[in-house]
Amino acid sequence: MKILHTADLHFDNNPAFLRDIVKCCNYLLQQAKEEKPDIIAITGDTFNQGSILGSPATIEAINFVMGCAEIAPVLIVKGTLSHDSPLDCLDVFQNLKCSNPVYVAKAIEQIALTKNGFAQLTTENIADAKAIFSCLPSVSKSNFVANGNGDNAIAKTNYEIAELLRDIFQGWGVANKIANSMGIPTILCGHGTVTGAEASTGQKIIGRDIEFSLNDLALAKARLVALGHIHKQQSWNLGELNVCYCGSITRNDHAETEDKGFYLHEWDGEKFASKFVITPARVMRTIAYEVLPTIDRLDEINEGDEVRITYTVNQEDAAKIDEAELERVAREKGAASFKISKTVVPIVRSRSEGISKLKTLEEKLLSWGEAANIEITESVIDKLRLVETHTADEIIATYKNENSEEVANAA
Repeated sequence: MKILHTADLHFDNNPAFLRDIVKCCNYLLQQAKEEKPDIIAITGDTFNQGSILGSPATIEAINFVMGCAEIAPVLIVKGTLSHDSPLDCLDVFQNLKCSNPVYVAKAIEQIALTKNGFAQLTTENIADAKAIFSCLPSVSKSNFVANGNGDNAIAKTNYEIAELLRDIFQGWGVANKIANSMGIPTILCGHGTVTGAEASTGQKIIGRDIEFSLNDLALAKARLVALGHIHKQQSWNLGELNVCYCGSITRNDHAETEDKGFYLHEWDGEKFASKFVITPARVMRTIAYEVLPTIDRLDEINEGDEVRITYTVNQEDAAKIDEAELERVAREKGAASFKISKTVVPIVRSRSEGISKLKTLEEKLLSWGEAANIEITESVIDKLRLVETHTADEIIATYKNENSEEVANAA
Protein backbone atom coordinates (compact mmCIF):
# COMPACT_ATOMS: atom_id res chain seq x y z
CA MET A 1 0.00 0.00 0.00
CA LYS A 2 1.44 3.34 -1.10
CA ILE A 3 -0.34 6.63 -0.38
CA LEU A 4 0.40 9.96 -2.01
CA HIS A 5 -0.52 12.68 0.47
CA THR A 6 -0.99 16.32 -0.52
CA ALA A 7 -2.97 19.25 0.86
CA ASP A 8 -3.43 23.02 0.80
CA LEU A 9 -3.42 23.29 -2.99
CA HIS A 10 -5.32 26.59 -2.79
CA PHE A 11 -6.43 26.75 -6.42
CA ASP A 12 -6.98 30.46 -6.99
CA ASN A 13 -8.10 32.77 -9.80
CA ASN A 14 -5.01 34.98 -9.48
CA PRO A 15 -3.21 34.20 -12.78
CA ALA A 16 0.40 34.21 -11.48
CA PHE A 17 -0.46 32.21 -8.36
CA LEU A 18 -2.56 29.74 -10.36
CA ARG A 19 0.25 29.17 -12.88
CA ASP A 20 2.59 28.18 -10.09
CA ILE A 21 0.00 25.90 -8.47
CA VAL A 22 -0.59 24.15 -11.79
CA LYS A 23 3.18 23.80 -12.36
CA CYS A 24 3.62 22.10 -8.97
CA CYS A 25 0.51 19.93 -9.41
CA ASN A 26 1.75 18.78 -12.82
CA TYR A 27 5.03 17.82 -11.19
CA LEU A 28 3.07 15.83 -8.59
CA LEU A 29 1.16 14.01 -11.34
CA GLN A 30 4.40 13.22 -13.14
CA GLN A 31 5.84 11.70 -9.95
CA ALA A 32 2.59 9.85 -9.25
CA LYS A 33 2.73 8.17 -12.67
CA GLU A 34 6.19 6.87 -11.81
CA GLU A 35 5.47 5.91 -8.18
CA LYS A 36 2.04 4.36 -8.90
CA PRO A 37 0.40 5.01 -5.50
CA ASP A 38 -2.61 2.92 -4.45
CA ILE A 39 -4.48 6.04 -3.35
CA ILE A 40 -4.07 9.82 -3.52
CA ALA A 41 -5.28 11.73 -0.44
CA ILE A 42 -5.93 15.49 -0.59
CA THR A 43 -6.39 16.60 3.02
CA GLY A 44 -8.15 19.94 2.75
CA ASP A 45 -8.11 23.43 1.23
CA THR A 46 -8.29 22.37 -2.38
CA PHE A 47 -9.48 25.91 -3.15
CA ASN A 48 -8.17 29.21 -1.89
CA GLN A 49 -11.65 30.69 -1.72
CA GLY A 50 -15.13 29.93 -2.97
CA SER A 51 -14.91 29.79 -6.77
CA ILE A 52 -17.64 29.81 -9.41
CA LEU A 53 -17.84 26.65 -11.49
CA GLY A 54 -16.11 27.41 -14.79
CA SER A 55 -13.63 29.87 -13.29
CA PRO A 56 -9.91 29.29 -13.98
CA ALA A 57 -9.42 27.96 -10.44
CA THR A 58 -12.18 25.35 -10.69
CA ILE A 59 -11.18 24.27 -14.21
CA GLU A 60 -7.58 23.65 -13.13
CA ALA A 61 -8.69 21.94 -9.91
CA ILE A 62 -10.96 19.59 -11.89
CA ASN A 63 -8.15 18.87 -14.35
CA PHE A 64 -5.84 18.02 -11.47
CA VAL A 65 -8.29 15.73 -9.66
CA MET A 66 -9.10 13.98 -12.94
CA GLY A 67 -5.38 13.51 -13.52
CA CYS A 68 -5.05 11.98 -10.06
CA ALA A 69 -8.07 9.72 -10.58
CA GLU A 70 -6.56 8.32 -13.78
CA ILE A 71 -3.70 7.05 -11.62
CA ALA A 72 -5.40 5.90 -8.39
CA PRO A 73 -8.54 6.34 -6.24
CA VAL A 74 -8.73 9.83 -4.76
CA LEU A 75 -9.90 10.82 -1.28
CA ILE A 76 -10.59 14.55 -0.69
CA VAL A 77 -11.17 15.90 2.81
CA LYS A 78 -12.97 19.22 3.18
CA GLY A 79 -10.81 22.06 4.49
CA THR A 80 -11.63 25.30 6.29
CA LEU A 81 -14.81 27.24 5.51
CA SER A 82 -12.80 30.25 4.35
CA HIS A 83 -11.21 28.13 1.59
CA ASP A 84 -13.34 25.10 0.67
CA SER A 85 -16.54 27.13 0.68
CA PRO A 86 -19.48 26.89 0.16
CA LEU A 87 -20.40 23.53 1.65
CA ASP A 88 -21.01 21.81 -1.70
CA CYS A 89 -18.06 23.31 -3.62
CA LEU A 90 -16.26 19.94 -3.64
CA ASP A 91 -19.25 17.94 -4.91
CA VAL A 92 -18.20 18.47 -8.52
CA PHE A 93 -15.30 16.06 -7.97
CA GLN A 94 -17.60 13.18 -7.03
CA ASN A 95 -19.40 13.54 -10.37
CA LEU A 96 -16.27 13.10 -12.49
CA LYS A 97 -16.12 10.04 -14.73
CA CYS A 98 -12.60 8.68 -14.27
CA SER A 99 -10.77 5.38 -14.28
CA ASN A 100 -10.80 5.39 -10.45
CA PRO A 101 -13.36 6.65 -7.91
CA VAL A 102 -13.20 10.04 -6.19
CA TYR A 103 -14.62 10.37 -2.68
CA VAL A 104 -15.22 13.67 -0.87
CA ALA A 105 -15.39 13.54 2.94
CA LYS A 106 -17.39 16.53 4.18
CA ALA A 107 -18.34 14.98 7.52
CA ILE A 108 -16.56 13.08 10.27
CA GLU A 109 -16.65 9.44 9.21
CA GLN A 110 -14.75 6.20 8.69
CA ILE A 111 -14.58 4.68 5.23
CA ALA A 112 -13.00 1.60 3.70
CA LEU A 113 -11.19 1.32 0.40
CA THR A 114 -12.30 -1.96 -1.13
CA LYS A 115 -11.86 -3.58 -4.52
CA ASN A 116 -15.13 -1.89 -5.53
CA GLY A 117 -14.08 1.59 -4.41
CA PHE A 118 -14.89 3.57 -1.27
CA ALA A 119 -17.62 2.48 1.15
CA GLN A 120 -18.79 3.37 4.64
CA LEU A 121 -16.94 1.16 7.13
CA THR A 122 -19.07 -1.58 8.72
CA THR A 123 -18.35 -4.74 10.68
CA GLU A 124 -19.24 -6.66 7.53
CA ASN A 125 -16.73 -5.06 5.14
CA ILE A 126 -13.79 -4.46 7.48
CA ALA A 127 -12.14 -7.77 6.48
CA ASP A 128 -12.44 -6.84 2.77
CA ALA A 129 -10.82 -3.43 3.19
CA LYS A 130 -7.55 -2.66 1.44
CA ALA A 131 -7.21 0.27 3.85
CA ILE A 132 -9.35 2.13 6.39
CA PHE A 133 -9.56 5.92 6.40
CA SER A 134 -10.77 7.95 9.39
CA CYS A 135 -11.81 11.32 7.94
CA LEU A 136 -11.66 14.50 9.98
CA PRO A 137 -12.70 17.55 7.92
CA SER A 138 -12.04 20.99 9.37
CA VAL A 139 -14.00 21.44 12.59
CA SER A 140 -15.33 24.98 13.09
CA LYS A 141 -15.41 26.34 16.62
CA SER A 142 -18.05 28.90 15.61
CA ASN A 143 -20.33 26.18 14.26
CA PHE A 144 -19.91 24.17 17.43
CA VAL A 145 -20.86 27.21 19.55
CA ALA A 146 -23.82 28.07 17.28
CA ASN A 147 -25.23 24.54 17.53
CA GLY A 148 -24.51 24.09 21.25
CA ASN A 149 -26.88 24.44 24.17
CA GLY A 150 -26.70 26.39 27.41
CA ASP A 151 -23.60 28.28 28.47
CA ASN A 152 -21.21 28.70 25.52
CA ALA A 153 -18.32 30.38 27.29
CA ILE A 154 -15.07 30.04 25.34
CA ALA A 155 -13.28 28.04 28.04
CA LYS A 156 -16.20 25.65 28.36
CA THR A 157 -16.54 25.37 24.59
CA ASN A 158 -12.85 24.54 24.15
CA TYR A 159 -13.13 21.86 26.81
CA GLU A 160 -16.28 20.38 25.25
CA ILE A 161 -14.76 20.28 21.77
CA ALA A 162 -11.60 18.61 23.07
CA GLU A 163 -13.69 15.98 24.85
CA LEU A 164 -15.84 15.44 21.75
CA LEU A 165 -12.78 14.91 19.55
CA ARG A 166 -11.31 12.45 22.04
CA ASP A 167 -14.58 10.50 21.97
CA ILE A 168 -14.43 10.42 18.16
CA PHE A 169 -10.80 9.28 18.15
CA GLN A 170 -11.53 6.56 20.69
CA GLY A 171 -14.49 5.40 18.63
CA TRP A 172 -12.31 5.14 15.55
CA GLY A 173 -9.75 3.30 17.65
CA VAL A 174 -12.10 0.35 18.13
CA ALA A 175 -12.29 -0.44 14.40
CA ASN A 176 -8.66 0.52 13.74
CA LYS A 177 -7.42 -1.84 16.45
CA ILE A 178 -9.20 -4.74 14.73
CA ALA A 179 -7.83 -3.70 11.33
CA ASN A 180 -4.30 -3.36 12.73
CA SER A 181 -4.46 -6.92 14.05
CA MET A 182 -5.44 -8.06 10.55
CA GLY A 183 -2.55 -6.20 8.89
CA ILE A 184 -4.87 -3.67 7.20
CA PRO A 185 -3.31 -0.18 6.99
CA THR A 186 -5.21 2.44 8.99
CA ILE A 187 -4.95 6.12 8.09
CA LEU A 188 -6.44 9.22 9.69
CA CYS A 189 -6.88 11.97 7.06
CA GLY A 190 -7.66 15.31 8.63
CA HIS A 191 -7.53 19.07 8.37
CA GLY A 192 -6.70 20.95 11.56
CA THR A 193 -4.10 22.02 14.08
CA VAL A 194 -1.89 19.76 16.15
CA THR A 195 -0.88 21.38 19.43
CA GLY A 196 2.69 22.62 19.06
CA ALA A 197 2.72 22.69 15.25
CA GLU A 198 4.89 25.40 13.69
CA ALA A 199 3.96 28.03 11.13
CA SER A 200 6.35 28.92 8.31
CA THR A 201 7.74 31.72 10.48
CA GLY A 202 8.85 29.14 13.07
CA GLN A 203 6.28 30.32 15.61
CA LYS A 204 4.11 27.85 17.48
CA ILE A 205 0.46 28.08 16.50
CA ILE A 206 -1.63 28.72 19.60
CA GLY A 207 -5.28 29.51 20.17
CA ARG A 208 -6.52 30.30 16.65
CA ASP A 209 -8.24 27.00 15.89
CA ILE A 210 -9.57 23.91 17.53
CA GLU A 211 -6.47 21.93 18.47
CA PHE A 212 -5.79 18.27 19.15
CA SER A 213 -2.66 16.85 20.70
CA LEU A 214 -0.49 13.97 19.54
CA ASN A 215 -1.83 11.96 22.48
CA ASP A 216 -5.38 12.67 21.29
CA LEU A 217 -4.51 11.44 17.79
CA ALA A 218 -2.94 8.29 19.24
CA LEU A 219 -6.37 7.34 20.62
CA ALA A 220 -7.53 6.65 17.06
CA LYS A 221 -4.91 3.86 16.79
CA ALA A 222 -4.22 4.75 13.16
CA ARG A 223 -0.79 3.88 11.81
CA LEU A 224 -0.61 7.12 9.82
CA VAL A 225 -2.09 10.59 10.40
CA ALA A 226 -2.01 12.59 7.14
CA LEU A 227 -2.89 16.22 7.82
CA GLY A 228 -3.49 19.48 6.02
CA HIS A 229 -3.97 23.10 7.17
CA ILE A 230 -0.46 24.07 8.34
CA HIS A 231 1.58 25.18 5.31
CA LYS A 232 4.94 24.11 6.74
CA GLN A 233 5.95 20.46 6.20
CA GLN A 234 6.61 18.75 9.54
CA SER A 235 6.18 15.34 11.12
CA TRP A 236 6.29 13.42 14.38
CA ASN A 237 7.13 9.76 14.87
CA LEU A 238 5.48 7.99 17.80
CA GLY A 239 6.70 4.45 17.43
CA GLU A 240 4.22 2.75 15.12
CA LEU A 241 2.43 6.06 14.43
CA ASN A 242 3.56 8.68 11.91
CA VAL A 243 1.90 12.12 12.06
CA CYS A 244 2.63 14.25 8.99
CA TYR A 245 1.77 17.69 7.65
CA CYS A 246 2.72 17.73 3.98
CA GLY A 247 2.45 21.53 3.89
CA SER A 248 1.21 23.53 0.90
CA ILE A 249 2.05 22.52 -2.67
CA THR A 250 3.71 25.90 -3.32
CA ARG A 251 4.54 29.12 -1.50
CA ASN A 252 1.51 31.27 -0.75
CA ASP A 253 3.36 34.34 0.55
CA HIS A 254 6.77 35.72 1.43
CA ALA A 255 6.75 34.18 4.93
CA GLU A 256 6.93 30.69 3.40
CA THR A 257 10.60 30.19 2.65
CA GLU A 258 10.82 26.45 3.43
CA ASP A 259 10.73 23.63 0.85
CA LYS A 260 7.30 22.74 -0.52
CA GLY A 261 6.06 19.35 -1.66
CA PHE A 262 4.02 16.26 -0.84
CA TYR A 263 4.45 12.92 0.92
CA LEU A 264 4.68 9.35 -0.28
CA HIS A 265 3.75 6.99 2.57
CA GLU A 266 4.53 3.30 2.03
CA TRP A 267 3.08 0.50 4.18
CA ASP A 268 5.33 -2.51 4.85
CA GLY A 269 2.71 -4.60 6.64
CA GLU A 270 3.41 -3.16 10.10
CA LYS A 271 4.10 0.55 9.79
CA PHE A 272 4.39 3.41 7.31
CA ALA A 273 7.66 4.84 6.00
CA SER A 274 7.28 8.43 4.76
CA LYS A 275 9.25 10.24 2.05
CA PHE A 276 8.88 13.95 1.34
CA VAL A 277 9.04 14.96 -2.33
CA ILE A 278 9.96 18.60 -3.06
CA THR A 279 8.03 20.48 -5.76
CA PRO A 280 9.48 23.26 -8.00
CA ALA A 281 7.61 25.95 -6.04
CA ARG A 282 8.09 29.60 -6.87
CA VAL A 283 10.72 31.55 -4.92
CA MET A 284 9.30 34.31 -2.71
CA ARG A 285 12.41 36.44 -2.19
CA THR A 286 12.52 39.16 0.46
CA ILE A 287 15.35 41.70 0.36
CA ALA A 288 15.44 43.53 3.69
CA TYR A 289 17.44 46.75 3.90
CA GLU A 290 18.75 48.13 7.18
CA VAL A 291 19.63 51.39 5.41
CA LEU A 292 18.10 53.19 2.43
CA PRO A 293 17.59 50.68 -0.43
CA THR A 294 19.96 50.72 -3.40
CA ILE A 295 20.11 48.67 -6.58
CA ASP A 296 23.33 46.81 -5.68
CA ARG A 297 21.54 44.07 -3.68
CA LEU A 298 19.15 43.37 -6.54
CA ASP A 299 21.83 41.08 -7.97
CA GLU A 300 20.37 38.46 -5.56
CA ILE A 301 17.31 38.17 -7.82
CA ASN A 302 16.97 35.16 -10.12
CA GLU A 303 14.66 34.65 -13.09
CA GLY A 304 11.07 34.03 -11.95
CA ASP A 305 11.49 35.23 -8.35
CA GLU A 306 8.57 36.92 -6.60
CA VAL A 307 10.41 39.88 -5.05
CA ARG A 308 9.55 41.97 -2.02
CA ILE A 309 11.75 44.81 -0.73
CA THR A 310 11.37 45.91 2.89
CA TYR A 311 12.91 48.94 4.56
CA THR A 312 12.34 51.60 7.20
CA VAL A 313 12.90 55.25 6.37
CA ASN A 314 12.57 58.55 8.18
CA GLN A 315 9.89 60.80 6.73
CA GLU A 316 12.40 63.45 5.69
CA ASP A 317 14.42 60.85 3.71
CA ALA A 318 11.52 59.15 1.94
CA ALA A 319 11.86 61.30 -1.20
CA LYS A 320 15.47 60.14 -1.67
CA ILE A 321 14.40 56.64 -2.71
CA ASP A 322 13.65 56.00 -6.38
CA GLU A 323 11.18 53.11 -6.11
CA ALA A 324 10.48 53.12 -9.85
CA GLU A 325 14.19 52.56 -10.55
CA LEU A 326 14.29 49.70 -8.04
CA GLU A 327 11.37 48.00 -9.79
CA ARG A 328 12.88 48.59 -13.25
CA VAL A 329 16.15 46.90 -12.25
CA ALA A 330 14.33 44.06 -10.48
CA ARG A 331 12.26 43.38 -13.60
CA GLU A 332 15.42 43.40 -15.72
CA LYS A 333 16.87 40.75 -13.43
CA GLY A 334 13.81 38.58 -14.15
CA ALA A 335 11.51 39.25 -11.19
CA ALA A 336 8.06 37.79 -11.91
CA SER A 337 6.48 40.24 -9.49
CA PHE A 338 7.71 43.14 -7.40
CA LYS A 339 6.39 44.97 -4.37
CA ILE A 340 7.73 47.29 -1.68
CA SER A 341 6.82 47.10 2.00
CA LYS A 342 8.13 50.16 3.77
CA THR A 343 7.74 51.74 7.17
CA VAL A 344 7.90 55.53 7.22
CA VAL A 345 8.88 56.98 10.58
CA PRO A 346 7.03 60.29 10.93
CA ILE A 347 8.70 63.49 12.08
CA VAL A 348 7.95 64.00 15.75
CA ARG A 349 7.28 67.61 16.55
CA SER A 350 7.77 68.78 20.13
CA ARG A 351 5.78 71.62 21.64
CA SER A 352 7.00 73.89 24.41
CA GLU A 353 4.39 74.90 26.94
CA GLY A 354 3.88 78.66 27.01
CA ILE A 355 6.10 79.29 23.98
CA SER A 356 3.51 81.60 22.41
CA LYS A 357 3.72 83.95 25.41
CA LEU A 358 7.44 84.56 24.98
CA LYS A 359 8.33 87.93 23.45
CA THR A 360 11.41 87.32 21.28
CA LEU A 361 12.26 84.70 18.68
CA GLU A 362 15.47 83.95 20.56
CA GLU A 363 13.50 83.10 23.72
CA LYS A 364 11.13 80.94 21.72
CA LEU A 365 14.00 79.13 20.00
CA LEU A 366 15.74 78.39 23.30
CA SER A 367 12.47 77.18 24.85
CA TRP A 368 11.79 74.85 21.90
CA GLY A 369 15.35 73.48 22.05
CA GLU A 370 14.89 72.64 25.71
CA ALA A 371 11.56 70.88 25.04
CA ALA A 372 12.95 68.93 22.07
CA ASN A 373 16.25 68.18 23.87
CA ILE A 374 18.22 69.87 21.06
CA GLU A 375 21.23 72.06 21.80
CA ILE A 376 20.86 75.57 20.39
CA THR A 377 24.40 76.80 19.64
CA GLU A 378 25.64 80.39 19.50
CA SER A 379 26.05 80.16 15.71
CA VAL A 380 22.35 79.33 15.37
CA ILE A 381 21.41 82.27 17.60
CA ASP A 382 23.68 84.55 15.54
CA LYS A 383 21.89 83.48 12.35
CA LEU A 384 18.52 84.11 14.01
CA ARG A 385 19.62 87.62 15.00
CA LEU A 386 20.77 88.18 11.44
CA VAL A 387 17.31 87.28 10.15
CA GLU A 388 15.68 89.62 12.65
CA THR A 389 17.89 92.64 11.87
CA HIS A 390 18.56 92.35 8.12
CA THR A 391 16.53 91.99 4.97
CA ALA A 392 16.89 88.95 2.69
CA ASP A 393 18.82 91.01 0.10
CA GLU A 394 21.25 92.28 2.75
CA ILE A 395 21.91 88.75 4.02
CA ILE A 396 22.49 87.46 0.46
CA ALA A 397 24.83 90.35 -0.29
CA THR A 398 26.81 89.66 2.90
CA TYR A 399 27.29 86.01 1.90
CA LYS A 400 28.29 87.01 -1.66
CA ASN A 401 30.92 89.40 -0.29
CA GLU A 402 32.28 86.71 2.08
CA ASN A 403 32.53 84.21 -0.77
CA SER A 404 34.28 86.77 -3.01
CA GLU A 405 36.84 87.50 -0.30
CA GLU A 406 37.51 83.76 0.19
CA VAL A 407 38.07 83.32 -3.55
CA ALA A 408 40.42 86.31 -3.65
CA ASN A 409 42.40 85.07 -0.64
CA ALA A 410 42.69 81.65 -2.21
CA ALA A 411 44.02 83.19 -5.45
